[in-house]
Amino acid sequence: MNSSHTKDSFQNLGDQRKNSADGSVCSYRLAVDNNVGQRLEDDDQQENLKSVQTRKQILIGITFVMALAVCTAAATQFGKDLYTDGNFTSASLVAWSSRSMGIFMYPLISFFLAYRGQSHRETYRQASKIFGRSRSRIVPALLKLFPLTALSTGATYLSFYALRYTSSTDVTAVFSASAAIVYVLSLFILNEPFVGLRFCAVLISVAGVVVITYSEGFGSFGALGITLAVGSACCAALYRVLTKKVIGETSLARASLYLSVTCAQALLIFWIPILILYLTDAEIIIPSSFPWTEFFLSITILFLYSVLMILCINFTYPIYMSMGPLFGIPLNAAIDVIIRNQTFSSVKIVGTSLLIIGFLVLTIPIPYVVVLSGKMKLLLSCKKYK
Repeated sequence: MNSSHTKDSFQNLGDQRKNSADGSVCSYRLAVDNNVGQRLEDDDQQENLKSVQTRKQILIGITFVMALAVCTAAATQFGKDLYTDGNFTSASLVAWSSRSMGIFMYPLISFFLAYRGQSHRETYRQASKIFGRSRSRIVPALLKLFPLTALSTGATYLSFYALRYTSSTDVTAVFSASAAIVYVLSLFILNEPFVGLRFCAVLISVAGVVVITYSEGFGSFGALGITLAVGSACCAALYRVLTKKVIGETSLARASLYLSVTCAQALLIFWIPILILYLTDAEIIIPSSFPWTEFFLSITILFLYSVLMILCINFTYPIYMSMGPLFGIPLNAAIDVIIRNQTFSSVKIVGTSLLIIGFLVLTIPIPYVVVLSGKMKLLLSCKKYK
């Protein structure tokens, strides 16, 4: 009887342990299922947040593109109106004034970042990296930035000078070739990799400039305007490449201080060419018939354009910075046709289209371009062996 009772006790104890083990396994499985479910739910929430953020950035980017296109068209159209009466030809004054307004960029961005919760001390700490780590290097840094100031002012001057001889559409179309020049310069200065597809885009852009110049007639005033626009594109391209080499990757604070410093240099120095050109009668400025409205609208819109370009760094993808001026080309063309009653020959339309195609190819990020180039090489090799 005792042995039977002991046997029953061991059996009950075994059943209890079995039930306890089964309960532990079930609890563990339940905990694992809950954990996995929670992780999946968190991943879904993160994907939804990323999707919402991406859509938001795309929407903001489209807004920036439209605003930049309007600014591009408005600045060139009002710049064209400066020379309507023939009593004003001082492109140097317009360039100096528009560049000088950029000194307000850093204070404006600093207050904007303060509104978003960043202290002025932190903003300056980030921005002052353009001068190097030591304060004793500020003067050498300013001297290093001066050539960039000269290039940016020269690009603005040549673009407004070109508007005296050719249409706003031609100037904006030819200026888009700066993307091709940037790539060529980057090969030598920034050691960027050579990509066949991008080089083809450069050739297409060059062909577009040649075709537009041909449509104007070689040796004509229109061809002179195209040449000045090409000079502006070259200065702007060299400015962009050297800026990337000198200050590296730009943040919102660093870009705004960099722009304010270079614009302050332009304000202090580049009034001298204005005086020389005026005294030698190379440029005409008649105070009694000065085009004040067009002048202030041009320089204000250019300043707004610079503000939008700076803010674009913070709010959306970099590609939208390039797409804005591109859409300024058809907008300028519509204004020239509807308001200025200009006509564009089929040859000029072909040239403009070539420039747009070349620009679009050059704005494709390098990883995608490398993949496309690889696929094209593979396709060509397959055809060759067939």
